[in-house]
Amino acid sequence: MGAVLRVQNWPSILFAKIEDAKKTPFQWGVFDCALFTADCVFAITGNDPARNYRNRYKTQRGAMGIIKREGFDSLAEMMDTWYDTPVTKHFLRRGDVGMFDGGNGPTVGICTGAHVVAPSENGLVSVPVSLCFKGWSI
Repeated sequence: MGAVLRVQNWPSILFAKIEDAKKTPFQWGVFDCALFTADCVFAITGNDPARNYRNRYKTQRGAMGIIKREGFDSLAEMMDTWYDTPVTKHFLRRGDVGMFDGGNGPTVGICTGAHVVAPSENGLVSVPVSLCFKGWSI
């Protein structure tokens, strides 16, 4: 993704995206953890890291198929190309991307400060940043 600047008033924009996400049903290929996170990054930077991936799959298996067809071994490896400034969980700040174990495998979400939020099939989840095992600065 390279160095990007956040748009003016990005904290309010990010807050609004997260509030909207609370009302959005989970849907693979439309509103899942990777696409929600990319939506947030797009909203606060104007750069859409998922532009080539939207609406290309409809299931978890389909998502994994896209990852493999694109030449990646894992979601984390693909995220390394979407967000190219890795940081440890200790340096995640609001608007950054964190990865944690969401119960069905690695899950990415957007950092709100002390937590990372991401959609799941059971609604929006919020986990402490301390549970992240990988992260990227935006």
